[in-house]
Amino acid sequence: MATNALSFGDPKSFSFDFSEGVSNVYIQEPANYDIQHHFKKVLEPYKDKPITLLLSGGIDSQFAFNVFNRYCNNVKCITFRFMWDDSVVNPGDVVSSKIFADHMGADHTYVDFDLRDFIEDNHVLDFAKEYYFNSPQIATQAKCILDNLDDSTFVIGGEAQHLGYFGGKCYPPGYKPNPVSTDMRIEQDKDLYKRRYVPWLNFANKNNIDLIVDPFYMSSEILYLAYYNNMRVLKQYHEMPYMLNDKMFRYDQYDYKIKYYKAFDWAEYKVPFSKETGF
Repeated sequence: MATNALSFGDPKSFSFDFSEGVSNVYIQEPANYDIQHHFKKVLEPYKDKPITLLLSGGIDSQFAFNVFNRYCNNVKCITFRFMWDDSVVNPGDVVSSKIFADHMGADHTYVDFDLRDFIEDNHVLDFAKEYYFNSPQIATQAKCILDNLDDSTFVIGGEAQHLGYFGGKCYPPGYKPNPVSTDMRIEQDKDLYKRRYVPWLNFANKNNIDLIVDPFYMSSEILYLAYYNNMRVLKQYHEMPYMLNDKMFRYDQYDYKIKYYKAFDWAEYKVPFSKETGF
Protein backbone atom coordinates (compact mmCIF):
# COMPACT_ATOMS: atom_id res chain seq x y z
CA MET A 1 0.00 0.00 0.00
CA ALA A 2 1.41 3.37 -1.01
CA THR A 3 2.19 5.92 1.67
CA ASN A 4 2.58 9.68 1.53
CA ALA A 5 4.80 9.85 4.61
CA LEU A 6 8.48 9.12 5.12
CA SER A 7 10.25 8.83 8.46
CA PHE A 8 13.81 8.22 9.67
CA GLY A 9 15.52 7.21 12.87
CA ASP A 10 15.06 4.65 15.61
CA PRO A 11 13.56 6.11 17.70
CA LYS A 12 11.92 8.29 15.03
CA SER A 13 13.67 11.64 14.67
CA PHE A 14 12.32 12.99 11.36
CA SER A 15 9.21 12.60 9.25
CA PHE A 16 7.92 14.21 6.09
CA ASP A 17 4.34 14.16 4.85
CA PHE A 18 4.40 14.58 1.07
CA SER A 19 0.68 15.26 0.76
CA GLU A 20 0.72 18.04 3.35
CA GLY A 21 4.26 19.30 2.76
CA VAL A 22 4.99 19.28 6.50
CA SER A 23 8.22 18.07 8.08
CA ASN A 24 8.58 17.21 11.76
CA VAL A 25 11.62 16.83 13.97
CA TYR A 26 11.07 14.56 16.97
CA ILE A 27 13.25 15.47 19.91
CA GLN A 28 14.96 12.82 22.01
CA GLU A 29 17.51 13.62 24.68
CA PRO A 30 20.93 13.26 23.03
CA ALA A 31 23.65 11.15 24.61
CA ASN A 32 26.03 14.11 24.40
CA TYR A 33 24.61 17.61 24.49
CA ASP A 34 27.77 19.43 23.40
CA ILE A 35 26.81 21.87 20.67
CA GLN A 36 30.17 23.63 21.02
CA HIS A 37 31.92 20.48 19.80
CA HIS A 38 29.86 20.53 16.60
CA PHE A 39 30.37 24.26 16.05
CA LYS A 40 34.12 23.79 16.41
CA LYS A 41 34.09 20.89 13.96
CA VAL A 42 32.03 22.64 11.27
CA LEU A 43 33.99 25.89 11.57
CA GLU A 44 37.41 24.28 11.25
CA PRO A 45 37.63 25.18 7.51
CA TYR A 46 36.87 28.81 8.44
CA LYS A 47 39.40 29.00 11.24
CA ASP A 48 41.82 31.34 9.45
CA LYS A 49 39.49 32.78 6.81
CA PRO A 50 38.23 36.38 7.02
CA ILE A 51 34.73 36.51 8.50
CA THR A 52 32.39 39.51 8.22
CA LEU A 53 29.57 39.20 10.72
CA LEU A 54 26.52 41.43 10.38
CA LEU A 55 26.03 42.68 13.92
CA SER A 56 22.59 44.23 14.28
CA GLY A 57 22.88 44.40 18.06
CA GLY A 58 20.09 41.88 18.56
CA ILE A 59 20.59 38.69 20.52
CA ASP A 60 20.63 36.51 17.35
CA SER A 61 23.68 38.26 15.94
CA GLN A 62 25.28 38.43 19.39
CA PHE A 63 25.02 34.64 19.62
CA ALA A 64 26.50 34.28 16.14
CA PHE A 65 29.46 36.44 17.18
CA ASN A 66 30.02 34.26 20.26
CA VAL A 67 30.21 31.19 18.03
CA PHE A 68 32.47 32.57 15.31
CA ASN A 69 34.70 34.55 17.63
CA ARG A 70 35.31 31.40 19.66
CA TYR A 71 36.46 29.25 16.72
CA CYS A 72 37.66 31.68 14.05
CA ASN A 73 40.73 33.93 14.21
CA ASN A 74 39.76 36.72 11.82
CA VAL A 75 36.28 38.02 12.64
CA LYS A 76 35.16 41.58 11.98
CA CYS A 77 31.71 43.02 12.63
CA ILE A 78 29.83 45.62 10.65
CA THR A 79 26.62 47.37 11.60
CA PHE A 80 24.62 49.12 8.91
CA ARG A 81 23.36 52.60 9.75
CA PHE A 82 20.25 53.14 7.66
CA MET A 83 20.07 56.84 6.81
CA TRP A 84 17.04 58.89 5.82
CA ASP A 85 18.57 62.23 4.91
CA ASP A 86 20.37 63.19 8.13
CA SER A 87 18.45 60.83 10.40
CA VAL A 88 19.39 57.34 11.52
CA VAL A 89 16.46 54.96 11.07
CA ASN A 90 17.84 52.22 13.33
CA PRO A 91 19.44 54.03 16.31
CA GLY A 92 18.69 51.09 18.60
CA ASP A 93 20.81 48.79 16.44
CA VAL A 94 23.63 51.32 16.40
CA VAL A 95 23.71 51.68 20.18
CA SER A 96 23.19 47.99 21.03
CA SER A 97 25.84 46.78 18.62
CA LYS A 98 28.35 49.30 19.99
CA ILE A 99 27.73 48.25 23.60
CA PHE A 100 28.09 44.56 22.76
CA ALA A 101 31.14 45.03 20.52
CA ASP A 102 32.93 47.08 23.19
CA HIS A 103 32.11 44.46 25.80
CA MET A 104 33.50 41.65 23.63
CA GLY A 105 36.47 43.63 22.30
CA ALA A 106 35.26 43.06 18.74
CA ASP A 107 36.61 44.65 15.58
CA HIS A 108 33.53 46.72 14.80
CA THR A 109 32.69 49.39 12.22
CA TYR A 110 29.59 51.18 10.96
CA VAL A 111 28.57 51.35 7.31
CA ASP A 112 26.06 53.99 6.20
CA PHE A 113 23.33 53.11 3.71
CA ASP A 114 20.97 55.55 1.95
CA LEU A 115 17.66 53.96 2.82
CA ARG A 116 15.55 56.75 1.37
CA ASP A 117 17.03 56.36 -2.10
CA PHE A 118 16.63 52.59 -1.98
CA ILE A 119 12.95 52.79 -1.01
CA GLU A 120 11.62 55.88 -2.77
CA ASP A 121 12.75 54.86 -6.27
CA ASN A 122 11.35 51.34 -5.77
CA HIS A 123 14.82 49.80 -5.91
CA VAL A 124 13.86 47.72 -2.88
CA LEU A 125 10.93 46.13 -4.76
CA ASP A 126 13.03 45.33 -7.81
CA PHE A 127 15.75 43.87 -5.62
CA ALA A 128 13.32 41.79 -3.57
CA LYS A 129 11.64 40.48 -6.73
CA GLU A 130 14.94 39.47 -8.30
CA TYR A 131 15.93 37.27 -5.37
CA TYR A 132 12.45 36.36 -4.05
CA PHE A 133 12.84 38.16 -0.74
CA ASN A 134 9.42 38.62 0.85
CA SER A 135 10.58 41.30 3.30
CA PRO A 136 11.82 44.79 2.37
CA GLN A 137 13.99 44.77 5.48
CA ILE A 138 15.76 41.55 4.46
CA ALA A 139 16.12 42.83 0.90
CA THR A 140 17.75 45.98 2.26
CA GLN A 141 20.16 43.91 4.33
CA ALA A 142 21.09 41.87 1.26
CA LYS A 143 21.69 45.03 -0.79
CA CYS A 144 24.02 46.27 1.94
CA ILE A 145 26.02 43.07 1.68
CA LEU A 146 26.20 43.39 -2.08
CA ASP A 147 27.52 46.96 -1.76
CA ASN A 148 30.26 45.90 0.66
CA LEU A 149 31.63 42.70 -0.82
CA ASP A 150 35.20 41.61 -0.18
CA ASP A 151 36.89 38.22 0.15
CA SER A 152 35.14 37.52 3.47
CA THR A 153 32.63 34.87 4.39
CA PHE A 154 29.53 36.82 5.41
CA VAL A 155 27.54 35.66 8.44
CA ILE A 156 23.95 36.54 9.37
CA GLY A 157 22.61 36.05 12.88
CA GLY A 158 19.80 33.61 12.12
CA GLU A 159 16.90 32.74 14.40
CA ALA A 160 16.31 30.81 17.61
CA GLN A 161 14.81 27.44 16.74
CA HIS A 162 11.53 27.41 18.61
CA LEU A 163 8.09 26.05 17.97
CA GLY A 164 6.49 23.78 20.52
CA TYR A 165 4.29 20.84 19.54
CA PHE A 166 2.65 18.64 22.17
CA GLY A 167 0.13 15.87 21.99
CA GLY A 168 -1.13 16.69 18.50
CA LYS A 169 -1.55 20.42 19.14
CA CYS A 170 0.78 23.26 18.23
CA TYR A 171 1.38 25.89 20.91
CA PRO A 172 3.29 29.18 20.96
CA PRO A 173 6.92 29.29 22.12
CA GLY A 174 7.27 28.80 25.84
CA TYR A 175 4.03 26.92 26.50
CA LYS A 176 4.42 24.07 28.98
CA PRO A 177 1.68 21.43 28.93
CA ASN A 178 0.58 20.04 32.26
CA PRO A 179 1.74 17.38 32.63
CA VAL A 180 4.78 17.72 30.38
CA SER A 181 4.41 15.33 27.48
CA THR A 182 7.25 12.92 26.76
CA ASP A 183 6.07 12.74 23.14
CA MET A 184 7.47 16.13 22.25
CA ARG A 185 8.36 17.29 18.82
CA ILE A 186 9.00 20.46 16.87
CA GLU A 187 6.64 21.13 13.98
CA GLN A 188 8.28 22.95 11.12
CA ASP A 189 6.46 25.65 9.21
CA LYS A 190 6.24 24.00 5.79
CA ASP A 191 7.22 27.29 4.13
CA LEU A 192 10.04 28.16 6.55
CA TYR A 193 12.90 27.22 4.22
CA LYS A 194 11.22 28.70 1.17
CA ARG A 195 10.54 32.01 2.88
CA ARG A 196 13.74 32.48 4.83
CA TYR A 197 16.57 30.41 3.38
CA VAL A 198 15.88 29.90 -0.31
CA PRO A 199 16.01 33.66 -1.12
CA TRP A 200 19.31 34.04 0.72
CA LEU A 201 20.81 31.02 -1.03
CA ASN A 202 19.57 32.32 -4.37
CA PHE A 203 21.13 35.70 -3.61
CA ALA A 204 24.44 34.14 -2.57
CA ASN A 205 24.65 31.84 -5.60
CA LYS A 206 23.81 34.54 -8.14
CA ASN A 207 26.45 36.88 -6.71
CA ASN A 208 29.07 34.25 -5.83
CA ILE A 209 29.02 35.17 -2.14
CA ASP A 210 30.23 32.83 0.58
CA LEU A 211 27.29 33.34 2.94
CA ILE A 212 26.28 31.62 6.17
CA VAL A 213 22.61 32.42 6.70
CA ASP A 214 22.20 30.88 10.14
CA PRO A 215 24.80 29.24 12.43
CA PHE A 216 22.22 26.69 13.55
CA TYR A 217 21.88 25.35 10.00
CA MET A 218 25.57 24.59 9.50
CA SER A 219 25.06 20.89 10.23
CA SER A 220 22.22 18.50 11.01
CA GLU A 221 23.73 17.79 14.44
CA ILE A 222 23.79 21.48 15.35
CA LEU A 223 20.19 21.98 14.20
CA TYR A 224 19.01 18.99 16.21
CA LEU A 225 20.72 20.28 19.35
CA ALA A 226 19.27 23.74 18.72
CA TYR A 227 15.79 22.22 18.78
CA TYR A 228 16.70 20.19 21.83
CA ASN A 229 17.69 23.43 23.55
CA ASN A 230 14.15 24.60 22.81
CA MET A 231 12.83 21.58 24.69
CA ARG A 232 15.08 22.28 27.66
CA VAL A 233 13.86 25.87 27.88
CA LEU A 234 10.21 24.87 27.50
CA LYS A 235 10.56 22.45 30.39
CA GLN A 236 12.30 25.02 32.59
CA TYR A 237 10.04 28.02 31.93
CA HIS A 238 6.30 27.94 31.58
CA GLU A 239 5.16 31.36 32.75
CA MET A 240 5.76 33.24 29.50
CA PRO A 241 2.54 32.46 27.63
CA TYR A 242 -0.71 32.47 29.51
CA MET A 243 -4.20 31.52 28.46
CA LEU A 244 -6.65 34.27 27.62
CA ASN A 245 -9.36 31.64 27.18
CA ASP A 246 -9.56 28.03 26.04
CA LYS A 247 -8.40 28.81 22.51
CA MET A 248 -6.15 31.85 22.74
CA PHE A 249 -2.65 32.34 24.11
CA ARG A 250 -0.58 35.39 24.75
CA TYR A 251 3.17 35.31 25.25
CA ASP A 252 6.29 37.40 25.15
CA GLN A 253 8.27 35.92 22.28
CA TYR A 254 11.23 38.25 22.80
CA ASP A 255 11.50 37.24 26.44
CA TYR A 256 11.43 33.60 25.37
CA LYS A 257 14.17 34.21 22.81
CA ILE A 258 16.40 35.71 25.51
CA LYS A 259 15.86 32.65 27.70
CA TYR A 260 16.57 30.40 24.73
CA TYR A 261 19.94 31.97 23.98
CA LYS A 262 20.97 32.35 27.61
CA ALA A 263 20.54 28.58 28.00
CA PHE A 264 23.83 28.44 26.07
CA ASP A 265 25.62 29.56 29.21
CA TRP A 266 29.05 29.73 27.56
CA ALA A 267 27.98 32.74 25.48
CA GLU A 268 28.00 36.39 26.58
CA TYR A 269 25.35 38.98 25.77
CA LYS A 270 24.39 42.60 26.25
CA VAL A 271 20.69 42.20 25.62
CA PRO A 272 18.77 45.22 24.29
CA PHE A 273 15.35 45.93 25.80
CA SER A 274 13.69 45.28 22.48
CA LYS A 275 14.38 44.93 18.76
CA GLU A 276 12.29 47.47 16.90
CA THR A 277 13.42 47.79 13.28
CA GLY A 278 14.11 44.21 12.31
CA PHE A 279 17.34 45.26 10.57
